[in-house]
Amino acid sequence: YFSAHWCGPCRGFTPSLANTYATVTRRGSPFEIVFVSSDRDENSFQSYFSSMPWMAIPFANRALKDSLSQRFSVRGIPTLVLLDMSRGQVITTEGRQQVMNDPMLLSLNWPEVPKQAPVSSTTHFTATNLDGIMKKITQFGSEQQCNPIAIQSVLGLAESIKGNTAIADASAVANSLVELTLRLPSECLFPVIDLARVAILHNSTLQTLLRQSEAFNRQLVGLCTNPTPTNSACRMVVRYWTNQLHLQQTADQGWLKDITAGLLALARHGEIVKDSVLATGLAALLMNIMIRASGDATSLHESAIRLSTQLLIANPELGGDVPVHAWTAIRFAVDGLGLQIKRELVQNIRDVRLEKLDKTPRDISTEVLSRLRGL
Repeated sequence: YFSAHWCGPCRGFTPSLANTYATVTRRGSPFEIVFVSSDRDENSFQSYFSSMPWMAIPFANRALKDSLSQRFSVRGIPTLVLLDMSRGQVITTEGRQQVMNDPMLLSLNWPEVPKQAPVSSTTHFTATNLDGIMKKITQFGSEQQCNPIAIQSVLGLAESIKGNTAIADASAVANSLVELTLRLPSECLFPVIDLARVAILHNSTLQTLLRQSEAFNRQLVGLCTNPTPTNSACRMVVRYWTNQLHLQQTADQGWLKDITAGLLALARHGEIVKDSVLATGLAALLMNIMIRASGDATSLHESAIRLSTQLLIANPELGGDVPVHAWTAIRFAVDGLGLQIKRELVQNIRDVRLEKLDKTPRDISTEVLSRLRGL
């Protein structure tokens, strides 16, 4: 997927592609996306990639990006090239139009879905990242005197992902990930959580086991509520939750409330929220939570409003996707609010510099304010 953060049409298409990705992978079809960035710098790449549930070529590998662009005759972005990896053939270089016309990609000639949990076609593009993850886990695990069996189990998981092979015992691997997450201090957790983020794309059983692990999820929320959270660990938590949300057909409302509480706690740390990459990930995740919220979600709506306004107030000069995602979350939540929280929202909006917004978030904010007129 050839795209970039600075490209308006790209930012408009990426959410549609994410919905297609979630739909296709949930039904078990062997489908993977690799983001090929045309961003101008590493920070822009990280900010944009934080809202995506798939893989990416490392931004530093510009030679590979140029080679792929030339190979597929990419003349503009967004460009989505659909490939049949089993035959080594290009299906179409007009994948964007294919997704817009057929969001579930039912018109493609998919192979028969295997009975066992599918293994996604994790590519060699992630091998370098996984080597770095394995090195850090080995280092931190040894320094903190973690269980050697748990360390080896987790390293075996990384090798399975690198080799695109099945995981022999997903339950044992999940237990090892949980054990290391509980054992390691917060500043050492980012490689373990990053591996979990990749692993749930690789194995649906592991995805379910980790989502259902109360100890694992408590630890992730605890990272966000820590008095001195680290940016690296929090970035990985947000990305992990983003992947989990995209992979779920029906999001558990209790789980949504838990992670929203974690995000709200994280947003109270002013310096962290000023991290543009983390702020973008927070806002995008919150927007997707609001889209998936159902039933009696009043507490979710109230948390969304508070978190979104905190993001906007903390980032008055920040452009890009943060205002778009934050205002979209507010738009989804505002009708489910009580009178008191609506008045609180109106008061907080006065601290947001609306004149600094680009056209899209300004249009959304205008719609929200029209709903609040008279308060």
